[in-house]
Amino acid sequence: MSLPSVADLLSRALEHHRNGRLTEAESLCRDALELDPTSLEARQRLGLVALQTGRADAAVAWLEPVLAHDPQSADTLRLLAQAHTRAGRIHQALTCLRRRAHALPDGVDAWIDYATLGQRAGVAAEAITAYRQAIRLRPDQAALHANLGALLRLSGEPAAARTCLETALSLNPALPEIHALLGRVWQDLGDSAAAEQAYRLACKAAPGLVSAHLDLGNLLLLSGRVAEAVMVFEEAVATCPESADLHVSLGNALRSAGRTDAAVPSFVHALTLAPQHPAALNSLANARLNQGRPVEAAAGFRAATDAAPGEPSYLSNLILALHYEDVPTLSLREAFATWNQRFTPSAAPHVRAPTRVTPTRLRVGLIGPDFRDHPVGRFLVGLFAHARTCGLDLFVYSDVQREDPLTLRLRSGAAIWRPIAGLSDETVSRQIASDQLDVLVDLALHTSGNRLPLFARRPAPAQVSYLGYAGGTGVHAIPYRITDSVLDPPDAAPSLYPEKRVRLESPYWCYTPPDVMTPPLHGAGTLAFGCLGNPCKVSPRTLDAWASILKRMPGARFVLHATSEEQRRTVLARWSASGIASDRVDFVGRLPFPDYLALCARIDVMLDTFPFNGATTTCDALWMGTPVVTCSGPHPFSRSGASILQAAGLGENITYSIDEYGTRACALAESCERRRELRAGLREQLLGAPLLDAPAFTRAFARAMASLADQP
Repeated sequence: MSLPSVADLLSRALEHHRNGRLTEAESLCRDALELDPTSLEARQRLGLVALQTGRADAAVAWLEPVLAHDPQSADTLRLLAQAHTRAGRIHQALTCLRRRAHALPDGVDAWIDYATLGQRAGVAAEAITAYRQAIRLRPDQAALHANLGALLRLSGEPAAARTCLETALSLNPALPEIHALLGRVWQDLGDSAAAEQAYRLACKAAPGLVSAHLDLGNLLLLSGRVAEAVMVFEEAVATCPESADLHVSLGNALRSAGRTDAAVPSFVHALTLAPQHPAALNSLANARLNQGRPVEAAAGFRAATDAAPGEPSYLSNLILALHYEDVPTLSLREAFATWNQRFTPSAAPHVRAPTRVTPTRLRVGLIGPDFRDHPVGRFLVGLFAHARTCGLDLFVYSDVQREDPLTLRLRSGAAIWRPIAGLSDETVSRQIASDQLDVLVDLALHTSGNRLPLFARRPAPAQVSYLGYAGGTGVHAIPYRITDSVLDPPDAAPSLYPEKRVRLESPYWCYTPPDVMTPPLHGAGTLAFGCLGNPCKVSPRTLDAWASILKRMPGARFVLHATSEEQRRTVLARWSASGIASDRVDFVGRLPFPDYLALCARIDVMLDTFPFNGATTTCDALWMGTPVVTCSGPHPFSRSGASILQAAGLGENITYSIDEYGTRACALAESCERRRELRAGLREQLLGAPLLDAPAFTRAFARAMASLADQP
């Protein structure tokens, strides 16, 4: 009996393969290869079987000799691409598909495969070219136009993306995903109304399309239509109750509406659906911070950073929360070290030599999300008004999501204004580098919306932080922080922060007061202490100090800003244990700005928080004729009250212990004459004080920038 031929073996192998008997097919192919080691057909089929049985590297080993014999074999290139993809070698797979597409110039499937993998690999330019080739061959396929549109949008070409997506919808109007994507493009183009219409069409066509509901709700939030956003998310949650993302978004909308306590169950429910959901952990921690529970908030932010170690905003939130606690230095320094380890990009920095473009003027970049009606924006008004006359050309990189009248006021003082919201750090860094700045100033530090990872690219020769809070970032790429001689006295102990201190010759703060009518010359009757600052800053030690003051002044009331019912219950329980009746406390929530200022004027003595002092609310209280008492501590953020009061000419109200703080507050409350004197003359005193001297501040700021620009 004669032995089977190679052809017979391969024929039987093919039959077994077609019927799913892969082991038998592989055995016969190996037998064929023993008879004819040059058999390319046997190697090709062995490669295919290896691929189908999950042995990607074996498949490559079988297929590469086949390709070497026939470098233009489209089938072999396709199989090799699949093998490399399964082995995680995306760029090798892309090379195979590129060669296959060029070997089959009229093969639409080859161009689609090449484009799809190019899109996945992040090789946008190649993928765009491949999709255009596929569209040339199959112009009636809506999905191809949609995919090309998605890539063009991500490549920063929204107008071209819109054309592609509109073409896709003309071919198939019933594709909700394309309506949703077109909504994002309209947002990129600045047409919120068109974006909203597109999102609503997508939601109507596909009520279960979670991404469309998320986009619509977030658009409404950005537009300031918070109540509508809450409704959209509530309806979406009812339709898609198993979506953790929707529960998180509903909670965030409720927080934006000032309903923190109502938001908490949404975050908790999201975590029952997805226990390690990073955004849910982060959002719940933010809610705990709003409720005045910084220790729980810090634990939540730690959990979020563990769940998503590559997300810098979660670690920034943790670092900020640690400032609100009476924390050991070690905790903050460990968090700084973690930040630097995780968020230094591998990309080459865009650093340039520190050479001034214009010797007589300084090009100073300011980057942040708060060029608007925000404490940071308000403290910048004086600088922007006098920058040009002090030799400063301000290059503004604005991450503002929704501009307002204060944005326009600041814009008028800038030399260059560049909106950067939605742009990548890489894009913004390249723009900053091309602007040839002398100094780049971070205005956010670890507050919401910061761009700290961008600084690691070193787009400017000198980089410094300022104003987000009185302190530093701990980011190695920002080696300097601006301060003053009160925030950081020359004889102070070593700082929490590793940055070099750049002390202004003026106060750190430059307050521009609001336009309001003259404050009343006397209080509202019953003696009232108060604090209208951020509830996050109200520490347990602060509450105990206030309770002690109220016990010493039994006829006095306390006015406290607390938006959360949970926080109000916490305050009342703590004070009840100290013998303070609940009817002596007046809680206030968010107020329109004029009402907030009027309330400042009705309070007799404003009490600062510690260890994290207030800033804007301290200045506003002084402007409304209300004295402020502060307790100065060991860190810059616990000396901001002292810095402001010193700059206002009210150093008498700076104290250095809790006992002294209470004694000074009570003495001031008991001295009707001194309070009357302050109400009558405090505003005039401020107008002549360093705190409001914008020209002097701007000159000092310019000298500080020059010193940084001249560093070797």
